[in-house]
Amino acid sequence: MNSVIVCHCVVVRDHEIRTEVRLGADTVEAVGARCGAGTVCGGCREAVAETIIDEVTRGRSLADDGVAATARH
Repeated sequence: MNSVIVCHCVVVRDHEIRTEVRLGADTVEAVGARCGAGTVCGGCREAVAETIIDEVTRGRSLADDGVAATARH
């Protein structure tokens, strides 16, 4: 899996942000507190937010698929 650096100041990759979201971080501030992303210059805060939104949306999609699969059985 390819991973990109989202926060260059503290070298945080997108997969690290996604992991923190799956563990409950749902804001840029919460992600920053857990892994440091967005806490130095702030230039990546928008990208961190986009990654959070993408992961939350992905999680909901997977949950919806699971509910649909369960309903079919």
